[in-house]
Amino acid sequence: MGSFVAAKIAPVRGITDPLIAEVLGVREALSWLKDRFPEVQIIEMDALLVYNALQQNEVDNSYFGLLIEECRLLSSDMPNIKFNWVKKSANQVPHTLTKAASSSHDDLEWSYFSPLFLSTVLFVDLNNE
Repeated sequence: MGSFVAAKIAPVRGITDPLIAEVLGVREALSWLKDRFPEVQIIEMDALLVYNALQQNEVDNSYFGLLIEECRLLSSDMPNIKFNWVKKSANQVPHTLTKAASSSHDDLEWSYFSPLFLSTVLFVDLNNE
């Protein structure tokens, strides 16, 4: 609905596979939101492979599949959570946060009020949906 709820960055080093990075991001977001923001009901993502894997109930014993299963388990504790796929042009906030995390040495989080560097990006995302 265009309102900022929360954001967190946590620098992670050594992940070179974009698909693994995407699913790790979803797993970390679920873990963080479950305890701090149980009212969150939607997680948006532009990684179609991750989105599709989360929608299916197939067993996949690969590293990717095991991470997807962790996401499913975490989300089962959040009965109202829903995953939405959005086009990349309407999902620039996570990419902006990823860039910020790559230049940060510390975990940072914001609640209810976005950091200034996200203001324009939030507006652009809202208008590109």
